[in-house]
Amino acid sequence: MLLADGWGVAPFCYNSVVSLPFSKSQIQRLGERLIASNEPAEPDLDALNELLLAYDDMLGRALDVVRELGFEPTSRVKNTGTILEKLERQGGSWLKSIQDLAGMRVVLDGDRGTQDAAVAAIVRAFTDPGREPRVTDRRVQPSQGYRAV
Repeated sequence: MLLADGWGVAPFCYNSVVSLPFSKSQIQRLGERLIASNEPAEPDLDALNELLLAYDDMLGRALDVVRELGFEPTSRVKNTGTILEKLERQGGSWLKSIQDLAGMRVVLDGDRGTQDAAVAAIVRAFTDPGREPRVTDRRVQPSQGYRAV
C-alpha cells in the first residue's frame, strides 16, 4: 500500500470520545482489590468488565478512523485473565497505568518510507488541538521483541 502525503480524515477528537466509567483513583483501587485475594470479588470483576467495554468502544471508534485511511487493522481488548496475571506481576495499583488494555495493529507491505507515510497519516488523524499522539519507533531499538512504530 502506498500512501500519498496529505491523506487524512477529520481528526479523531480524543476529548469527545474518551469517557471512562471510573476515575484514575477508582481504577487504581480496583486494581488493588483485584489482586488482594486469590479470588476477585464478583463486583470487582464486573467493574473490570465495564472498564474493558469502555476501551472496546473507544477502540471501535479508532478502528473506524484507521479504516477510513485505507488500512485494514486488526485489534484486540485484553481479556480478564491476562489482566489479572499482569496485575499480579506489577502490583494492583498499576491497572491505571496499563497502556495496552486495547490495541490495534496495522501491517504494511513496503519499505521504511511507506511505513513512515502510514505513521504520519495515522498521527494526523488522531491529533487533537493541544494533544498530539506520542509515537514510539521501535524499528531501530526493539523492545521485548517489538520492532514496529
